[in-house]
Amino acid sequence: MKVEHIFSRDFLDRYANGEREFSGISLQFADISVNLKDVTIRDSKLFFVTFFGCNIVNVRFINCEIFYGSFNGGGLENTIFDNCNIDFTIFHNGLFKNVKILRSKLSWCAIFSRPVEELDISKSECFKIFRNVSEITDRDVEEAMSRLGPVISSMDFSIKVKIKEELHKGAADYGVNVDKTGIEPSYEGHAGGHYRVASGYGANLQNLISSVIRAYNAVHPYVKKRGYDNTELKE
Repeated sequence: MKVEHIFSRDFLDRYANGEREFSGISLQFADISVNLKDVTIRDSKLFFVTFFGCNIVNVRFINCEIFYGSFNGGGLENTIFDNCNIDFTIFHNGLFKNVKILRSKLSWCAIFSRPVEELDISKSECFKIFRNVSEITDRDVEEAMSRLGPVISSMDFSIKVKIKEELHKGAADYGVNVDKTGIEPSYEGHAGGHYRVASGYGANLQNLISSVIRAYNAVHPYVKKRGYDNTELKE
């Protein structure tokens, strides 16, 4: 798949200028915090992209690869993911309304937004999909978090250093101890035991995704969009 590498500022500029069809793009380490409506993203790759507090309406993701994605807060309405690969992605603190994931493959995803009845994944292949914290074991959490290690190891040294710094800032709040000599988090005993760790899965995954995005943008500040007034893009 040939792709055009773009930054979040490019995506937001093009959206603000009226573009609604995005094809063959690679959007990486991006924080999108604006409402999106009537958009089609096709044959594209989204890698460490978080949609924070966005109302996403009438949006279609077609034949896309979404890795370490986050839809945190806001809502998804009349939105379709068609023939997508969706891995290590979280839907958290948001509202679903007529959302369909069709002919797709999902793995290691946390679906904590509600109501679940408004999300149809019946026509997709699913592996390790968590809809409730009661389904999660400590082993699941440890395996999911450890899989981030090889991904981070492939990044530039300066980015890895920043990621470690970011992870240390908030890790203690979620019952995670990040070894200062390595990237992978380890889990230790806490009051509440299993529930403490499992219930933090969404927060842990969200924290890891956000930490990587912040770290990358701290090393490459030019990829960050500045000067947008979100009200200009929101309806």
